[in-house]
This record gives sequence, C-alpha cells and structure tokens, in this order.
Amino acid sequence: MYALATRFTRSDGNLETLLQETAEILRVALQFPERSSFEIRTLRRQVKVGPATGQASTAAHVLDEYEVMRHYSDQQPLQIRVCYLDLPQVRCEVEAATYRIEEWERRLLESCASLLADVLQRRDMDEVLRETTKLLQTQAAELEGKNHALREVLSQIESEKKAVQERAVSYIESYVRPELEQLRMSDCLGPTDRRRLDAVVAGLDEVFNDDTPFVLRLGRVLTRRELEVAQLIRRGLSSKEIAQQLHLSESTVDRHRNTIRKKLNITNQAVSLMSYLRSGDM
Repeated sequence: MYALATRFTRSDGNLETLLQETAEILRVALQFPERSSFEIRTLRRQVKVGPATGQASTAAHVLDEYEVMRHYSDQQPLQIRVCYLDLPQVRCEVEAATYRIEEWERRLLESCASLLADVLQRRDMDEVLRETTKLLQTQAAELEGKNHALREVLSQIESEKKAVQERAVSYIESYVRPELEQLRMSDCLGPTDRRRLDAVVAGLDEVFNDDTPFVLRLGRVLTRRELEVAQLIRRGLSSKEIAQQLHLSESTVDRHRNTIRKKLNITNQAVSLMSYLRSGDM
C-alpha cells in the first residue's frame, strides 16, 4: 500500500505507465504472484502483467479469478481482473485447490481500484484544467490584440477629428470671421440684424469650446426653438431680451423656460437655469 500511495501521489508519466506500474505492484502483493495474471483496463488503455502474458501459458487453466469494476470521469469504466493459473512450468508446492483468492486480497483489490479511479479522475480534471487554461490564455492574447487594434483605431479617429477641427477653425478664422466683423462695423444694420449677427458670432465661439458635448446633449432633448432659448439664456439674456431677439412674447419665452426646466429635471430644484446651462452638468 505504501508503494501504491507513493505512485498515486506522483503526477509524472503517462496513463499506460501508471497502469503498468500499478498492476506490477498489486501482483507482487498477492499471495501467489508467480501464478497470478493481472489486468487493468480502461476505456482507452489495457495493460497485463504476469505469466499469462507469455505465449506458452495462453491456454493455462484458471484456478480462481476476481474482478473489480469502478467508474470515474462521467462513468468511464475501470476494470481490474486477477487470476490464479494452473501453470505446468511452475513447480506446484501445494494442491491446486489451495490457489484461491482470499478475502484480504479481494479487499486489497477493491480498495486499490477505488484509489486508482480517484487518481484517474484527478488526472482527467487536471487535463481539462490545462486545456481550459491554455484556451483562456489564447483568448486573452486575442482580446489584448483586439484591444490594441481598437486603441489604435480610436487614436486615429481622435487624430482625424482634431485635424478636421483645426481645419474648420482655421477656415472660420481666415474667411468667415473677417466677413462677420465687416458686417458688424457696417452702418446699414438695424438693431435686430445686429443682435442676430451677435448671436451668430457667439454661436461660432461655442462650436469648438469645451461645452460642445453639453450642447449636443441639449439638442437631443430640446426642440429647435427651446434650444435657441436655452442658448440665449446661457449668454445671460433676460426673458424680455430673448423675446425681442426671437420676436416672441415674454409669456412664450417663460413657457419655454418652464419646459426646458422640466426636460432637464430641475423643476423643483433651487438652481438658476442660466447657471445650470453654463455648468454643463447634464
């Protein structure tokens, strides 16, 4: 049993070597090892030790035999079979009827079969674990490669976005803003047109500032008119000034204010709508 325990705790060697060594250890432990034939069979492996493996003894008469069956790893069979043989070439020191498998030998075989089944199941589990670990490592490497490629794509997109933004700013500063300044200096504009021109210039200033994402989010929840009112509120205009610029009544502007507060979920909060819109906390 010590020899078997030592062998079962080792993880080296293939399955056939394990079965072969186990069979040899058990055969030597029997009462009449010189007359014993020992066989261990699994679903994929079969080993035999003893005199019955030789050609001269293939037709030997079986004096006694015992078989143990166990299962492991999803009902895979493990079979251990031992025989005492009547071998003419082996000198008979006792009567043939004496060569019987004793009860202690049966218990030994049954205990070893259970232990061996546990060892085989552990080996199968270790193999599954190794394969799973290898698969996870492969998937992790593939995922890291994809993440690296995605980071490169995002970096490229950000670079292209920045280049587009820089070109747009350059175009506006070189061609659009000078024309707007010429219009602002013109004497032919009335008060209403001048206010609209100021709104256009203010809008250009906000296109590429840090609040742009906030403005885009506002555009998803507010109507076009509400967005116009919100932009003027951000600039600090009163309801009267907004009404004059948009050609609306003050009551209509106030109604838009209330609607904007509801859509931004700040109806019951003691916060200025202008401060909220300028904070960009949406």
